[in-house]
Amino acid sequence: PQVTLSHDGSELRLAPLLVAVANCKQYGSGAKIAPKAVVNDGFLHLVVVNRTPWYRLIRYLPNLFNGTLDQAPFLKTTLTKELHAEFDREIPYHIDGEIRFGGTKFSATIEPQALTLQVPREYRVS
Repeated sequence: PQVTLSHDGSELRLAPLLVAVANCKQYGSGAKIAPKAVVNDGFLHLVVVNRTPWYRLIRYLPNLFNGTLDQAPFLKTTLTKELHAEFDREIPYHIDGEIRFGGTKFSATIEPQALTLQVPREYRVS
């Protein structure tokens, strides 16, 4: 589906393979969708995976798990504090692993320092 992404005063309309909004580096499965994300830096990582042939995707599959997916030429990551996405039709999507059916839009914002968490040293901001 077509999606319109609005953030930081800009708007982008595209038909990507995947859009992810991440506050942390990885999904629960260990897939590092936003390898440079830092949980307490006050930013969301907007990750857009553009459509590309399957054989190019497969070539970069190891990068998804070894923390170098951001080197893939078909992927773009943007830092933002707020995002609005609107789809041209209803699509299923998930929020933190919970599937939502029939959505046409969603918004994400970050509240810096809203929670106190214990995280591994490599996730901390100096």
